[in-house]
Amino acid sequence: MARPIKKGLDYFPVDTNILRDLKIRRVKREYGAESFLLYMTILCDIYANGYYLAANDDYLFDLSEQVQIPESRVLDILLLMVDVGLFDSALFVEKRVLTSLSVQKRYFLAKTKKPEMFDSKERSYLLMGVNELITPVISPKTPVICPETPQKEGLSTQSKVKENKIKINTNQTTLTPFVPQASGREQWEIWKNELLEDEDWRASAVRQSGEGIGFNEMLPGKLNEFCDFIVSSGEQDTVGHKKDFTRRFHYWQSNHGTKKKFARAAQPERKSKIQEAIELGDAVVENAKRLGLI
Repeated sequence: MARPIKKGLDYFPVDTNILRDLKIRRVKREYGAESFLLYMTILCDIYANGYYLAANDDYLFDLSEQVQIPESRVLDILLLMVDVGLFDSALFVEKRVLTSLSVQKRYFLAKTKKPEMFDSKERSYLLMGVNELITPVISPKTPVICPETPQKEGLSTQSKVKENKIKINTNQTTLTPFVPQASGREQWEIWKNELLEDEDWRASAVRQSGEGIGFNEMLPGKLNEFCDFIVSSGEQDTVGHKKDFTRRFHYWQSNHGTKKKFARAAQPERKSKIQEAIELGDAVVENAKRLGLI
């Protein structure tokens, strides 16, 4: 009987500057040191089984037991980890799967076995950017060196020139022209214009804002404010894709973009001590009259 293939790792590398990672710091600032313990526990569970983990209700209960944190708080911390980009948001929302590009890259760099050990469903969890690590490398064929055929006497100089031209032409390589891609704020402008042209998205944004139809005219300015916020907070690496850009905008709008003013409740006017003494004296006189003392 064949020995079952072990998919998990016995250990995995951790960056020495992990505590200075902006994503880790954002989660720690919100939930404290216990959130880092939770993150490392999830990584251990992922690598022990492969390069992903199904975050179903049973796992959340087990995770809560491991780290001694209430299950509801575990879910809140996990949702923030997904929001800041520690785990892939699309796979988590659609399939409740925890993984990330960095997790998968570390896994396939450490594992000699390749994805053939995983079934088609598991391979569907692979993210773009991992393919170069898992594609088998084909070694180039050893060139066969043939001895040159000696030139026969009597060939004209013109034929030698034509032969040399043919050799030169066969060695030429066609280069694909380099087309630079838009990056940073230029790419954000492209995504912003695409969103503003999408009537369905604008209608959805208006409904989520809770500010009425007038918010539709405010959207261009709000998107500009959001881009400024991302730059000023140093979080450019969290909006690498259009989906991240859209998701982060809605999160920013609900937490920072809307300035709500709360009317302060009117405080009753406080009476002076003299006024309180007068009222107390009047009350005593009334009681004395009622009792027939006066």
